[in-house]
Amino acid sequence: MHNKLYNIISNFTSSYWGKKIYYCISNIIFYIIPDKLFVKILYRLRMGRKVNLDNPRYFTEKINWLRINDRRPIKTKLADKYQVRDYVANKVGKEVLIPLIGVYNSFNDIDFDTLPSKFVLKTNHSSGWNMVCVDKDKFDIKSAKKLFSMWFKTNYYQINRAWEYKDIKPKIICEQYISSSENRGLDDYKFHCFVGEPKYIQHITGRECNQTKHKFYDLNWQPQEFTFTNPLYDGIDERPNNFEKMLEIVRQLSKDWPYVRIDLYNVAGNIYFGEVTFHPVNGMDQFKPESENKVWGDLLSLDSLKNKVSE
Repeated sequence: MHNKLYNIISNFTSSYWGKKIYYCISNIIFYIIPDKLFVKILYRLRMGRKVNLDNPRYFTEKINWLRINDRRPIKTKLADKYQVRDYVANKVGKEVLIPLIGVYNSFNDIDFDTLPSKFVLKTNHSSGWNMVCVDKDKFDIKSAKKLFSMWFKTNYYQINRAWEYKDIKPKIICEQYISSSENRGLDDYKFHCFVGEPKYIQHITGRECNQTKHKFYDLNWQPQEFTFTNPLYDGIDERPNNFEKMLEIVRQLSKDWPYVRIDLYNVAGNIYFGEVTFHPVNGMDQFKPESENKVWGDLLSLDSLKNKVSE
């Protein structure tokens, strides 16, 4: 029942007006329900059980504990899709950055006549608020402006309580379009890291073809038996030839964090940085089997942060 209700809400917010209504309701709720209670309600709705934030044991519980308690200012810079570029360049080199075409303070500042035929527009103050253009002649500028205008007026923190987005000044960034191949879209490698060490790689493919599937691998590129909510693809994909280089980059970017997910793309042997994610799916993705939720929870130690919070 809880999944059915959650899916109804997700489907409702897939349209422009669904998003608008949802954002308005969320902004009203923001001033009524404090963050901790909001997380408890959403967790119960999504996972079908209470979340234990006092003594978290499961990975999803610990991620939500971090959402509430770990509010180091550096997280805001890393969540900002524009500012994080400087951080990454200083850590591992600017060659891993997707080429930037432009950065704008409003949609009206974009001169579409100067843009290439393919590009990607995204907001810097959120996660997932982007548009991929594969043919500028068919790009609906009017609809895009309408959607980006709504996003600009929305504080991402207020709708999902991801604190690190609270004080990010909205901008639009335009990046070069990259793709692994026309048939399968962009290969996305999400490295799940614990205390600076990558443990699992979540390989996602088919995103641009609306056939998103994934599979988990360990550091030896052995497929794992578990999955998250998304369906698995068949067979085993090839390990990137420069996989060890990807691991080097990930280790540099994941230092000093009890858990962080570093997203990389690999296009024709070129490694590109995607984003830094501290709370994937707001700590509410569903493990299959559920027992893996505890396995990941054991990998994520909160002891050092708990001591700081209690001081």
